[in-house]
Amino acid sequence: MTTDHFEVTRLARQYGEDIMVGLERALRARADGLFAPGQVVDVRYQDIRHDLVGAVARIYGAIGLELTAEAEARMRAFLAAHPGDQGGSLKRYSFAGTGLDEAELRERARPYQEFFGVETERLS
Repeated sequence: MTTDHFEVTRLARQYGEDIMVGLERALRARADGLFAPGQVVDVRYQDIRHDLVGAVARIYGAIGLELTAEAEARMRAFLAAHPGDQGGSLKRYSFAGTGLDEAELRERARPYQEFFGVETERLS
């Protein structure tokens, strides 16, 4: 996962395809009824990014558990102590630098987005 010789185009080709195959398989599994109702809890990445604790609370509720005030307070304390990349310290790459075809990927992702209600994000 770490290297001094990062080639964004090579990794984008590899992981871009892996992600698309994963989306297609997830959608097919749902359409084929592979999972019984209530067996899987869907969580949108946007929900995690905007309100992580709220997303966790919804997961707890979906699986029949209560998110106690104590557990929520511990989660919030952990997040405050470990802000991750909120300061933008990680090096970012633009989609334009990946060499991938945006239109092709958007078309492949469209059925998944429609099924799960995932908004299209603007690429930079």
